Amino acid sequence: MDPGFVHAKLVTVVGFFNAKAEDMVISIELKALGRCNNPCRVFKTEEYCCDSSITNCKATNYSMFLKGGCPGAYSFPLDDPRSSYTCPSRNNYNVVFCPLGSL
Repeated sequence: MDPGFVHAKLVTVVGFFNAKAEDMVISIELKALGRCNNPCRVFKTEEYCCDSSITNCKATNYSMFLKGGCPGAYSFPLDDPRSSYTCPSRNNYNVVFCPLGSL
């Protein structure tokens, strides 16, 4: 293994999030954002885009909701460093989004 690289982790989300009643508004808003959008692209505000200073970027309702359902995911700039992974570039990777029959 090359120095500077850590073993890649398999990050999976199985099933749907179990949302509490107060999370349902966020869930509905997330669906409105669209699967390939993110809050920055949709709302275009500093709160979601962190344009002025990435060091001031903080978790939002959206990132916390997603992090609750997939704790190993990196959900916003400067999120938990344990959620960032690096992998050697000379390997072959198989990335599968929504495998057949998983939803």
